[in-house]
Amino acid sequence: MGTSVFDSELLRDAWSTEEMRGVFNDAARMQRWLDVEAALAQAQARCCILRAHRDTPMMGRTLSLQALPITFGFKVAVWLSETDRHLQRLAEMAPRVLVGSIVGAVGSKASFGAETEGSLAS
Repeated sequence: MGTSVFDSELLRDAWSTEEMRGVFNDAARMQRWLDVEAALAQAQARCCILRAHRDTPMMGRTLSLQALPITFGFKVAVWLSETDRHLQRLAEMAPRVLVGSIVGAVGSKASFGAETEGSLAS
């Protein structure tokens, strides 16, 4: 016996299709949860590998040439710092990039009419 109209043998096709029930069902939801758990476990395993090699020495490089020795942890810290800066730049970019300008033939917007000005701005 079903617990909702979507589970009902008589009414379920009134609000859903077989394809949608294949997407939004308990088995699919549980599989997605398990996929997320597996991805988190893999990420955690990679982090443990990074921690284990945090103090591992390696050759530093300048312009693709060998330079002074550094540690793998330092190298990863530089990568993370660069990634954080790029993410910050992307977040700051949106207000400057997502703008628009709509003007008429001579820049007065007269051809659009006064009532459209508010709707065009949004």
